[in-house]
Amino acid sequence: MCAQLAIEYTAVNTGDEPVLREAWIAFFTVAAAEVTALSAPIEWKGGLDMAVPPFSTQVVQAGGAACSPPEAREIMNLRAATGSHTERLSVYVDRPGDAGGKQLVYENYDWHEPVDLRFDSVTVNPPPEASSKVGGGMSGTLRVEPGDVISWECEVHNSGDLTLSYALAPYTAERCDLVGTFISTSGEPWLCETR
Repeated sequence: MCAQLAIEYTAVNTGDEPVLREAWIAFFTVAAAEVTALSAPIEWKGGLDMAVPPFSTQVVQAGGAACSPPEAREIMNLRAATGSHTERLSVYVDRPGDAGGKQLVYENYDWHEPVDLRFDSVTVNPPPEASSKVGGGMSGTLRVEPGDVISWECEVHNSGDLTLSYALAPYTAERCDLVGTFISTSGEPWLCETR
């Protein structure tokens, strides 16, 4: 049987000397008849039309109804992917009819070393601490259903004299993205792009 494998690995060397970069993968096999769900990548891109003026701060909104899951999905992990101008990235899940309103599930304050959170029955994630700018999020499983609204926002501080637009250039542009994995019955990637 042939299967696809996707690996996303990002490394930014801010120094003058080369640094060691590694990625390790462990494979475990299971009989095809025993497979009941598939893991697939999350690639959420936000703020594709952003234009943060020089010497200003803006909160770039992303996600929303366009990023709602088409079927039940269990999010296994999330990690921010931004540039150096993002001071905070926050992810929310809003479940219509839930009296609790929007739930903060992930928050990151460090673009260089973003917090990578796992959502399962054994991992205890640290809660986010805005006052000390320490990333964190909810603990436990993170299951989303059709109709649930996933949104995120990036607080972008432009301290330079050029307008920041969306691009993969961490010092001269910005992005408001998330990557991760989820489990569903389809196994199709969860791609979402919002302006």
